[in-house]
Amino acid sequence: MKIKILYIFFSAAFLIPNSFCFAQNKKIESLLILLKKDKADSNKVITLNKLSSEYKSIGNYDTALSYAETALQLAQQLNEKKEMAEAYNNIRSVHYNKGNYRQAIEYAFKTLKIDEELADKKGIASTLSNIGLVYYEQADYSKALDYNFKALKMAQDFENKTLQANLIGNIGIVYSEQADYSKALDYYFKALKMAEEHGNKNNIAIWLSNIGIIYLDQGNYQKALDYDFKALKIVEESGDIKGMAAKLGNIGIVYKFQRDYPKALDFYLKALKIAKELGDKKEISIILGNIGLLYISLKKYEDAFNHIYPALALSDSIGAMDIVKNGFNNLSQLYEKADVSLPDSIGGKRLTMEQMRLRSLYYYKRSIAIRDTLFSQENKKQLIRKELNFEFEKREAATKAENEKQQLAYAEKNRKQKIIIWSVVCCLLLVIVFAGFVFRSLRTTRRQKQIIEVKSRETEEQKKIIAEKNKDMLDSLRYASAIQQTVITSESYFAENLQEFFILFLPKDIVAGDFYWAYNRGDEFFIAVGDCTGHGVPGAFMSLMGINFLNEIVMEQKIYSPAETLNRLRQHIINAFASAKTERRDGMDICFYKLNIKEKSLTYAAANNPLWICRNTEIIKYKSDKMPVGMHHGITESFLEQTIMLQKGDIIYTFTDGFADQFGGPKGKKFMYKQFNEKLLAISHLPLPEQKNILLKTFEKWKGSLEQIDDVCVIGVKI
Repeated sequence: MKIKILYIFFSAAFLIPNSFCFAQNKKIESLLILLKKDKADSNKVITLNKLSSEYKSIGNYDTALSYAETALQLAQQLNEKKEMAEAYNNIRSVHYNKGNYRQAIEYAFKTLKIDEELADKKGIASTLSNIGLVYYEQADYSKALDYNFKALKMAQDFENKTLQANLIGNIGIVYSEQADYSKALDYYFKALKMAEEHGNKNNIAIWLSNIGIIYLDQGNYQKALDYDFKALKIVEESGDIKGMAAKLGNIGIVYKFQRDYPKALDFYLKALKIAKELGDKKEISIILGNIGLLYISLKKYEDAFNHIYPALALSDSIGAMDIVKNGFNNLSQLYEKADVSLPDSIGGKRLTMEQMRLRSLYYYKRSIAIRDTLFSQENKKQLIRKELNFEFEKREAATKAENEKQQLAYAEKNRKQKIIIWSVVCCLLLVIVFAGFVFRSLRTTRRQKQIIEVKSRETEEQKKIIAEKNKDMLDSLRYASAIQQTVITSESYFAENLQEFFILFLPKDIVAGDFYWAYNRGDEFFIAVGDCTGHGVPGAFMSLMGINFLNEIVMEQKIYSPAETLNRLRQHIINAFASAKTERRDGMDICFYKLNIKEKSLTYAAANNPLWICRNTEIIKYKSDKMPVGMHHGITESFLEQTIMLQKGDIIYTFTDGFADQFGGPKGKKFMYKQFNEKLLAISHLPLPEQKNILLKTFEKWKGSLEQIDDVCVIGVKI
């Protein structure tokens, strides 16, 4: 198994001593607290970028990407170029770690553009090396070296010794991957010497490990162990816990190559223990896979399966496609070599030997497919090269166009002289011929003009009629919308009774089938969010019926039980449509709850629409009854009612299905509730008005040029 240490300047994470094994989470918690205090200024952007880096370092890529995108939006609003570049670089790093190299190169160039605008030489050199990193991952070592040498030259110009050392080591990594061990060692030792001169213990340990990898590749296991143990001692002294996990794993690999399996397993388990304490999912997945391969060598196939399968599942959950590829390859080897029956999943049924052979071939093909996607798609390489050569091609095209322009000007001068002579002759002939046609066509033209004028007048009259009808229809819809808005509870009424809230209400058409309603009674505040059958005019009529019935049930009949309110609302709707001789299932989905702020309690009943509560860093989902308020296959049982005790800082979210069902994104798919859940969780620390703005921007960005398919209504209330 070949080991690869990534470019240290851009991928090494320096962690604190083992006695503070929870420091990573504490650091994130302190940043989240700071984020709540920060105003919408440059300090907040800095905090968001730091949060993105912290979540990225523990393999939580989705959350890291969300914070980086939020930082980018705020930095763009504030025109903070430096923090925009940092946000772009964080987004690039997440895509790189997930194997999305096309997106990684795109954001690398966005970073480079800002670095050049700011004349940030260090940033330019760093970004150039990051571009080289993408080429390195695609095995285009010539390009990788080219960009790293450009970066090194720039770093030498402004005498940044630390950056120079890192770039020299990066060049060694590229030579190592090409099996040019002589050059690789030369550059590694140069980087090591510079790191020692500056006393950078973390980098000293990394270059010692890389030198050990070269000796491992050459089969010199004793030298490999010597350098790995030196590296381990340094990270232990400096308290670099993540570095300790990596170095212990490297030593385990060397012992595995020596077939000293007990020692290899011992070091793997030590590395695994540290990785679990850090919560580093990617590192855990790698170590589990290595332990599984060791058990294959020992022919302990059951133990191998119990490590390789969880490793694959874990790497797949964080989107680390390079590790997923290795996981499929490991499973393929396991099923191919096993001489005993193994299960098809944890706790699954046992497979026959023939099924295991077929499963081995399937996993091998999956591994090859992912490898081709990451490293061998020629179209992707061409696209990246086009992006990288964009500026060069633009300058080349401009130069070529200028040369062609000069040549054309010279040729045009000669051509005009010839044209003048021939034009005089041709014009004389044309005048004679044209004169004959003019008189003949004049009469025809006059007749055609009269016909066209008549048709034109008729067309204009029809256009005026259509325009007037359209105007009348739009005026009617706008008036209907105004009526609907007067019936729906105003936001000012919410503001009078709640400290912090937001209402995101986006009708598909001018009028909506979604609606919201509220009513205050002493210490109790009632809120309903409904989604009526249909949208547009039919949905609007249903929403007006729902609001009027709620007013009658709660305000006039004084029914304050959410479940009983929905029972009576259902009966009103059924009675309203009883005279209609159709099989239509008219009605609505609705979440109705009663909030007692003084007692911090919430009582709710729900028809299809759920109720979510965000508490700390978790979304708690409360289910709804799987039946609408209306006719539904004869179901008439009572709605269930639940009471929930709330805590200060809880955020109550109620919503219709319009947001989650909207088609869009790069593949034109639905947004889905899972992504909606993740977005709410990512922004839950923000003030509710900011949450509304982010949700609106997210919806518009996802929808893009596609049509909105349904009404959208989301309400958030903070305790």
